[in-house]
Amino acid sequence: MNRLQGFLAHDPGNLSLLEDAASAAYEEGALDLAAELLDRYVTISPLTPVLINLQGLVALGRNRLIDAVEIFERLHNDDKDTSALRFNLAWCYALLGSHKEALDLLDCETLAISHRAPALKIEMMHHLGLYEDALTCGGELAERFPNDQALMGALATLAMDAEQPDLAYHYARKDRKS
Repeated sequence: MNRLQGFLAHDPGNLSLLEDAASAAYEEGALDLAAELLDRYVTISPLTPVLINLQGLVALGRNRLIDAVEIFERLHNDDKDTSALRFNLAWCYALLGSHKEALDLLDCETLAISHRAPALKIEMMHHLGLYEDALTCGGELAERFPNDQALMGALATLAMDAEQPDLAYHYARKDRKS
């Protein structure tokens, strides 16, 4: 990161350097610096879809959830949609308590790309009171992702609330075995 910043000091308008530096700052957890670098980029040229996504990730990391939702929705609505983008948008919606909106984004493709997506789907169904559907879906997900501790924990909690203690125990044991 320091090397990139040194290069930027000599060539502050270099878009490739700004992109690389913003990505590196994000990866290092320097979210304020990443946001600053993205702001510098946008004064020179419009952000690419990749950088708009990075802007959304930075906003999410800075707990600016409304900003992150707006950014991710813009990409989603501009035909720049990917399963990773849908997961990021679903995660933001979940954090904002918009459980239905989050659930609607968690399709099969999205479940396959993120290790956190299967548990998030069960949690959203649980929050919406869709216990039977969540238990059915959860059984299928548990078969597909048998080592997913977050999923097993979400299923154990769901089963408890659905008053199925034996099933809750079953998922809780799987959670510990993983």
